[in-house]
Amino acid sequence: MVKEVFYKGCKREVRAFLCFPQGKTSLPGIAVFHGAEGLKDHHIDFGKELAERGYIVLVPEWFEKKEERFLFEEEDILGGIRYLKSSNFVKEESLAVVGFSLGAAVSLVVLSKWSQKIKALVLYYPPGWERIRNFFKDKIEEDLLKEAPENILILQGEKDRLVPPEEVKNLYERIKKYGKNCKLELYPDADHAFNFADRKEYNKEAAEKAFSEVLGFLDRCLKNKISCL
Repeated sequence: MVKEVFYKGCKREVRAFLCFPQGKTSLPGIAVFHGAEGLKDHHIDFGKELAERGYIVLVPEWFEKKEERFLFEEEDILGGIRYLKSSNFVKEESLAVVGFSLGAAVSLVVLSKWSQKIKALVLYYPPGWERIRNFFKDKIEEDLLKEAPENILILQGEKDRLVPPEEVKNLYERIKKYGKNCKLELYPDADHAFNFADRKEYNKEAAEKAFSEVLGFLDRCLKNKISCL
């Protein structure tokens, strides 16, 4: 099931879609943050797929765009996670975040600053560290990654024309340097946004493999209480 909801951000009410299996409670929660293209139906479909596997999923429209600028505050991200934490249907200590591209970058930085930690973070084709610093106007330092979530899964296409794979490999090495339980999965023939069926970059084989990897990672971290990777 899918329900439109709103939660309190910094200066606005943030619109979101809550995806959940009917009749089930006390489930792990996942927040899904879209990329620079904005919230699309395929992000909600992704949330529905996760919900069908036994999760409660929140898919927010986390930024507003004006004259090519992304308008958001960190609370517009954290407010969505708090919304899940406060839900009577979500296991408070079983939370994860999935971010796509820009949403992956922002999730990594905001969650690293947050004093409350989540169990797992999934980054689909995130920008490299220098691009992330540039987006945040160089107001962050690399040692921020020391405070990143402990369990991180990165998924990257090796034919990504927007984010060169070497950038992502470098980000992976930076995260690993701080002792994080981090895994990088590479897909040889996949471009950016390879997992969305309505995009021209769609790669069915890579998309299915990546989703299987994500689902296994989330199940291990949030349901089985064993090593995530």
